[in-house]
Amino acid sequence: MNRQHYYKDADKELVRTAKVLSNTMRISILTILIKGRPWIKKEAFSELELKKDVLNNHLRKLKQIGLIQVKAGEVAICEDAFKQLGARFLNIF
Repeated sequence: MNRQHYYKDADKELVRTAKVLSNTMRISILTILIKGRPWIKKEAFSELELKKDVLNNHLRKLKQIGLIQVKAGEVAICEDAFKQLGARFLNIF
């Protein structure tokens, strides 16, 4: 029998989120965003010394899991998504 059958969609989503957050550069990006709220320009990430396409890839992955918003060259944290994520992790334990 296929084990995937037993996993809930919410569990799969949480695993996907954890995989995105397991990258140290993405944690660094989130740290910069949290310190620079509410909206910061992409240039604020220059201290990470990332090529533009690499930065955009990291931002895209964070946006896909709903933790950030990107518009007109600026980036912001989605605070509600962070709160929900924290609650979901707490519910595991």
